[in-house]
Amino acid sequence: YPTAETGIVDRFTVAFTSLSITSPSGTDTLTPAGYAQPVVLDSGTTLTYMPDKLAQAIFNEVGAVYDSQAGLTLCSCGIATVAGSLSFGFAGANGPVIKVPIGEMVYPLLDTNNTQIKYPSGEPACLFGIVPASNNGNAPLLFGDTLLRSAYVVYDMVNFRVGLAQTNFNSTGSN
Repeated sequence: YPTAETGIVDRFTVAFTSLSITSPSGTDTLTPAGYAQPVVLDSGTTLTYMPDKLAQAIFNEVGAVYDSQAGLTLCSCGIATVAGSLSFGFAGANGPVIKVPIGEMVYPLLDTNNTQIKYPSGEPACLFGIVPASNNGNAPLLFGDTLLRSAYVVYDMVNFRVGLAQTNFNSTGSN
């Protein structure tokens, strides 16, 4: 889509239209019917910058906490092993859905000596790959590597189209 500021296509902006989270206890839909937000698919960004309310809903589900002083979202490293995923929908009800395993959102949190940072309790602390968008100033919503590594993405720069499909991490053959 063209950007609101310039009216031209100068970013890979697509329509983000749904989000749900699945855990062993079931699936919760976090967006209302008819939801649509422009987001930039940005492979140069590591984290995913979500609308604040959606980010907080995810944090509540997985037990992550946003630290505004550090500008990071912290979580227990143990959530990387929880069976669950976030499903990001694009381009409406019939558009592609990219399922991101929760473990793909969790990174070890290391200090400058490459040592695992720990909570005061001694438990290892990890970084959760979603940040409230308000932390990114006036920048557009950005979906970075924490989401993109779970998707095949084709950027058609001639026709101004983006193709998305689910990554097949465990493929044993080629198609």
